[in-house]
Amino acid sequence: MLCVVGFVWFAARPVPETQSKSTDAIVVLTGGRMRLQSGNADWASCCTALGHDADNTLGNARETAQWMRQQGFRSLRLVTAWYHMPRSLLELDRAMPEIEIIAHPVFPDETSQEYWWASRSTVVLLASEYGKYLAALLRPVVEPLRSAPALPSAEAEVVQ
Repeated sequence: MLCVVGFVWFAARPVPETQSKSTDAIVVLTGGRMRLQSGNADWASCCTALGHDADNTLGNARETAQWMRQQGFRSLRLVTAWYHMPRSLLELDRAMPEIEIIAHPVFPDETSQEYWWASRSTVVLLASEYGKYLAALLRPVVEPLRSAPALPSAEAEVVQ
């Protein structure tokens, strides 16, 4: 029941971004429609830096944190799809807790929120993203378990 309630909370469309506060940087996580266009509307004419090392959201967070620290930046506007925003904020906040992050979600047409449950593809997308979000939440608990030394097996004890 908790997972179902969590999924419904996750699938609730956030209020569109209304903060016009300026930030030191704008970070656009690519991979979906409207992200670059939305970020481009706010870009300053002076600079654009592209990162090429990351291949997932955790990698994006680590690459962004390194770049933000190299630049001496203290705040950023995060542009990504609304359904990707919770996990992106989680990963970026863990990678750089000292940085102020303002969420700037974009709302692709194919993920119309009014009746999300009526579209199989939207339900599948949201369920997939919710699963990834839960996995990201649990990573700090699971990673130490994966790296813990294995307990000696009974077979190894008998041989000694």
